[in-house]
Amino acid sequence: MKKDLTIRDKAKQLEQKLIIKTRDDGSNYICIDGLAGKDYPEWMQDVCMAGHLDTLPNDESYKAISSIISSIVELDDDITDADDILEELRDGGCLEPDCYMSSLTGWLHSNNSYMIYLDDAMQEYNPIDGYQLLAMAHGMWLDETAAAVVRALEEA
Repeated sequence: MKKDLTIRDKAKQLEQKLIIKTRDDGSNYICIDGLAGKDYPEWMQDVCMAGHLDTLPNDESYKAISSIISSIVELDDDITDADDILEELRDGGCLEPDCYMSSLTGWLHSNNSYMIYLDDAMQEYNPIDGYQLLAMAHGMWLDETAAAVVRALEEA
């Protein structure tokens, strides 16, 4: 009888297929290696698409997805429930916003739809300055991205 794969098992498989490539301009990006259905199972594409939160693929999302996947792989084997995994990611600091202003503004610049996170952070947290606002918005986005990735892994 075949044992069902855990969220962590699937994360390990996906981690093996996420690679860094270099564009002609010298910039690096993360992608899934190969073609869906041929070089890797379709569910891997589904997990990555879930992590893009209904937006077009972009480098910032792929960086976050890769980091989240790696963090899941590093968790203890006995943490198997999706909610427990998310709690561990949050408590373990895996979803902390970037600390560099240039990275935070780069994240915001990567997708116009991320403005909604600024609005939400302003309403929910009442930040004291622009840096804090960006960091809180980025943290909210990371948390939502992690939840989407974990749920997609659970369903895969």
